[in-house]
Amino acid sequence: MSEFIDFKKIEKSTCSEEFNREMVIEDETGDMISLTEMAKEKEECVCKGGSGCSCSDVRVPIDQDDGLVVPMDKVEQIVYSKNNMGQHANQGFTRDDSKTTTRLLYKNWSPMIVRKYYVSNWPCYIGLITDCNLNDLDQVVMNIINDAEKYGFLDGNIQSCRNFCGFMSDEIDKHYDSIKKGSVEGISIAWYVDKCFISSLSKDYMVHKSCRDEFYSILKILPHI
Repeated sequence: MSEFIDFKKIEKSTCSEEFNREMVIEDETGDMISLTEMAKEKEECVCKGGSGCSCSDVRVPIDQDDGLVVPMDKVEQIVYSKNNMGQHANQGFTRDDSKTTTRLLYKNWSPMIVRKYYVSNWPCYIGLITDCNLNDLDQVVMNIINDAEKYGFLDGNIQSCRNFCGFMSDEIDKHYDSIKKGSVEGISIAWYVDKCFISSLSKDYMVHKSCRDEFYSILKILPHI
């Protein structure tokens, strides 16, 4: 059962700093609507200050009685739509990067990650370069693997295995791009199945030799750890 949150209970600071009015949520009729569109229907503020509060730039309609109630998972989508990954991924220890697609400075806070998974009992290595928070990476990958199986990409044929790697790359890109547009700088997928190694590179991994070298060097190390 989904958790729910009442927008009336959101503090002013949260209202003004965390919520992106361009995010879409489900309205009372079940249709998807952006906060901006909702704001045109009623000019009621989501925070405690009422219509005269300082959060006037982030307004959504609220019911007169119980307030606008939205599932917690949708609230999290709204919160994480804020483009400052320095806050959402790095707990405020780096600068606000909300005005750029990728952080220009403090890149040491966005190191490359290589994560090993098993797909149909065979090792699959995923490399990723992004400023986004990667706490959800495992769940994202597991969901993509489940979808790939539904689409027949795990049927044991060579082309299907190649399709799986391309599908994995595209879906990871879509997920993190939805959090912050243009934030994914590189994706690499390397999957070994019986007597067959498949490598799918995109963005920085395709363009920059240093990124490829780092990724494949890590692959050489991992089996020996």
